[in-house]
Amino acid sequence: MSVVSVEEVAKGARESVQKIGSRTDSRVFHVICDDPCDGPWVARSAAGVPGIYEAHPKDITIWCTEIRAKPYEEDPLHFRVVARYGIRREAEGGGGDPEHPETWPAEIDDASEHVQEEITEDVDGVPIANSLGDLFRGVMCDVTYSGMVFTQYEVSYSGAVALFYSDRVNISPWEGMAANQGKLSKIRGRWDSAKGLWSVSYTIKLHWFGWNPRLIDRGRRHKLPGVYNPTWRDKVAILDANGFPVSQDVNLDGDGNVLADGAPLVYLPDNNDPDKRFKKYRELDFALIGIRHPQA
Repeated sequence: MSVVSVEEVAKGARESVQKIGSRTDSRVFHVICDDPCDGPWVARSAAGVPGIYEAHPKDITIWCTEIRAKPYEEDPLHFRVVARYGIRREAEGGGGDPEHPETWPAEIDDASEHVQEEITEDVDGVPIANSLGDLFRGVMCDVTYSGMVFTQYEVSYSGAVALFYSDRVNISPWEGMAANQGKLSKIRGRWDSAKGLWSVSYTIKLHWFGWNPRLIDRGRRHKLPGVYNPTWRDKVAILDANGFPVSQDVNLDGDGNVLADGAPLVYLPDNNDPDKRFKKYRELDFALIGIRHPQA
């Protein structure tokens, strides 16, 4: 079972086509085998037939993108093999080595999500409440979580690494995102046997106000006056005008006291540091993930 001969043949009359960002060519080979069981896959991989990602011998700016083989004139030993060439990725501005897909920039797809959420304050942080200060319930807001899926080829993929990176937010600005705006929500790996590489997808969800929140200092208890470091005995229920415990959270002043009327809201964990937030999600420098952003 072997290939007897490989011969490149002229393609005959053809036209030349050029358009912006694109240039193509093709080469034709006749391959003769000595075993009817060889099949077109043997002819396609014969020595002398170009391989995928191999540069054109007369134009190194285009490379082999497709190889097709089929019997010639119904002869089970004679095959016609066509190698098609296309423009290199770097000539299109994409970057990366055409012979090594693991260097190509990631491809990007949209992964936006539209949901409704109940809110208790407006975009300025003002509580949505009635004239008594009681919060309205069931006030819904349309929320769009923009998202992107970055897909690229990689030489290896590990479920343990995917688990480590999942549900992390960016600790510092990354590719136009402010710190805390992006969350790596899902990583998916798929083995591509044709390329011998992993196709890995990274889904990043965006949140305008950030995934790790600052919260308004609120509660239904306050500390007794003059207490510096209150214990449970020093924390008492806040009473309404009729002397009953309040049924809604009341704004506090950051020190466990009821916030004075008209005073600005106090945010936690640190009202003087707007970048300090409660960490619902672990943080990560997204540059460490190795996503090959096309605009990087």
